[in-house]
Formats: sequence, C-alpha cells, structure tokens
Amino acid sequence: MKFSSTVLSLLFLFFSCDDTRECSEYPAHEWSFRFMIIDPVSGDNLIGAWGRRYDSDDVIFYDEFGAPIDRTFGDGTFYFAPVIDPPAPIDTLLKKTFLLDLPPWTGYNRTDTDTIQIELILKPAECPKIEYNNLKVFYNDILFFDGIPSDGEKFTFHKE
Repeated sequence: MKFSSTVLSLLFLFFSCDDTRECSEYPAHEWSFRFMIIDPVSGDNLIGAWGRRYDSDDVIFYDEFGAPIDRTFGDGTFYFAPVIDPPAPIDTLLKKTFLLDLPPWTGYNRTDTDTIQIELILKPAECPKIEYNNLKVFYNDILFFDGIPSDGEKFTFHKE
C-alpha cells in the first residue's frame, strides 16, 4: 500500500503544472501577436529583407509612448507581445496602441505611419497558459477583427 501511494504521488507531481505561480500571475509577454501587411491587389507581402516595398530593417515599431517594441520578424510576419507589463491582468479590458513607421519608397517620398490598436481580455486556461477571451484589432482606425482568435492566428492587413 505504501508503494502504490508513493507511485501515485510521483505520478501526480509528474503530470501537474510545474510552475508555482497562479495562472493569473503568468506574464503575458510569453505570448505573441502575429501580423503581416500585404498589397490587396497583388497579395505580395510589403515588408521583407529583399525586393519588398519596405525593408524590414528600416521599419520602426513602437508603442503609443514612443518606446520601441521588441519584435521578431520572419517570413514577412511580425511577432510581438501585445501585453508588455507582466503579470497580465485577467478578465480586465486592456487597450494598447502600436505604431509602425514605414520608410519612403519609390513613388512615395515620405514616411508613412500605420496604427495597430488592440483591445483584449485575457482569461486563464490550463496552467501556465493564458488565452484571449475577446480580442478587437484595429488597423489604421478600422475594425479588422472582433472575436476569439484561433490558436496561432496570424492577421493579414491590407495596405494600398
């Protein structure tokens, strides 16, 4: 009997969450928001390393206070954390604004600034994961998405 209770205790420890924090205290910066910007006519990605309208190295991405946003870029997709200040508040409406400065390009001789606004409510899921309860995404002040995104969803914004 002692052996079986020891084995059961070990199995419980093995299969339980190894993070000691409550899910509501889990930092939101461990989840990423993904988007890309394409030409609506051609379907071409407009940001990239070679042969794109905007070179990814020249694009500046920052928050509403002017602080640069840590982001990664790959396959024409931006990845960044929409909630910057951990721990993430659960069941509370969060509003964040991000700005994307796009450099001048042939035929357009000034910097263009696009705005991405995010309104979201986080809900706890199985520890240590947090999911969106509701998400609104605005691109240049136009509502682009309103709902619950699927896991790993990438948003594709259209830019003339």
